[in-house]
Amino acid sequence: MKTAIINGKIFDAVSGTTRQNGAVILEDGKIQAVLQDAREADRCCVEEWIQLGEEECLLPGLIDAHVHLAFGGVDKREKADSAPYRQMRFIQNGIINLMHGVTTLRDCGAADGLDINYKRALSRRITIGPHLYVCGQPLIASGGHCTYMGRQVDGPYEARKGTREQLDKMVDFIKIMVTGGISTPTGTPCTAQLKMDEIEAIIDIAHMNGKYVSVHLQGGDSLIPCVEAGVDTVEHGIFLTREGIDCMKRHGVYYIPTLSAIKMIADKGAEESVPLDHVSIEKAKAATAAHRESFLAAVEAGLVIGAGTDYKHGILADELETMVEYGWTAKDALLAATRNNAQILRIEDRAGTIEAGKDADLLVVRGDPTQCVSHIRNVHMVFLDGERVVQDGMLAYPLTYLVEPIQSISNSGK
Repeated sequence: MKTAIINGKIFDAVSGTTRQNGAVILEDGKIQAVLQDAREADRCCVEEWIQLGEEECLLPGLIDAHVHLAFGGVDKREKADSAPYRQMRFIQNGIINLMHGVTTLRDCGAADGLDINYKRALSRRITIGPHLYVCGQPLIASGGHCTYMGRQVDGPYEARKGTREQLDKMVDFIKIMVTGGISTPTGTPCTAQLKMDEIEAIIDIAHMNGKYVSVHLQGGDSLIPCVEAGVDTVEHGIFLTREGIDCMKRHGVYYIPTLSAIKMIADKGAEESVPLDHVSIEKAKAATAAHRESFLAAVEAGLVIGAGTDYKHGILADELETMVEYGWTAKDALLAATRNNAQILRIEDRAGTIEAGKDADLLVVRGDPTQCVSHIRNVHMVFLDGERVVQDGMLAYPLTYLVEPIQSISNSGK
């Protein structure tokens, strides 16, 4: 069926500007055409018309470049839940993100094959959720950051083996936990936990198999050696130096700061229904100011910056609001969650902008988020592969089970 979405405002994330009273034509899950004048749609043999109000805005579906769907918040007891229970949380958190306008997710680490199973279920339409890109288990040092989900390795031989184990699961990228973190007791955010020969072994195997490498790296002396060794994205980057940022710029490394994740722990960690421990809260408070300075320095240097949320769900708006609070424009923040994230995930040929030929993953909000980024919270409709899956806070998707041989299951995020 051919559908036309007409009038209202359109933020296509191509030019970074908004235009009024255009039209977007959808057919067979793709954007067939983007028209400057809604009246041109009359020539397109449209079967369904969706007319937006003057104060509504059509955008590309949002992309969250850093989530962990196995967990729903800061309650550390979640990590001890059974695998079946955590699998159910994948489904719940996927729906939560979809209801908030997120049509693509990058899950940055899970144990027990939960991310692989969920992606397969999405592929076969057993459940509903955003397109998904996965890494399997992050590669970590024995006893290092995130032991509850990581593949612990010692030495370059084990690092290669652990990487190949993830590749065998048909992952989309490889994740390495290089430093300690805010919420784990082992190590500090600036202490490297893997040796460079281990990191280089992981990068070598990943790149040899056409996969990019993402690193959890919050700060410290390991940044420049990791960048020079070939990592592709840096997650968190709380304590970045000017030298490190310049090195990232020279090597074309992307930056996903997850600003709101750290800020929320510092500002609200003690107010959670299950409060965070004192050590994590103090670490976050000490990190927040440095994180803001790192972000601003990365902006000034011209790094490609993406938007990710980390451990909570349906809060991409919080990340965009934090970016604006720290000095970015609303349009810059929206581009981070659309065009930039598509580039970071290597899916710019199918997502991130409203252009003919791309997947019809779209979001309609009330208001103009290019002027006030908080309007991104006012979700009216969400389209996934051209189908209206969310309407005014309600799921509106026909769940159909598609029987497919395992060989045909796509690894393209669908």
